[in-house]
Amino acid sequence: MAEAIVNAVAHRDYTSNGSIQVMLFADRLEVWNPGTLPPSLTLEKLRQAHGSVPAKPGKKLGRRT
Repeated sequence: MAEAIVNAVAHRDYTSNGSIQVMLFADRLEVWNPGTLPPSLTLEKLRQAHGSVPAKPGKKLGRRT
């Protein structure tokens, strides 16, 4: 659950005014964020085993100290 929320924050589209939504239902937790999938990744591909597909492959992520 925590990883889903962290991923929603880390991978959201910060150019969008949309908000991250966390919805708790009796049978599931849904986490939604504004943004799109990389062009090479579809919803059907997500339902199958797949590797990581970075949205911005040239951008290096790192921790600021």
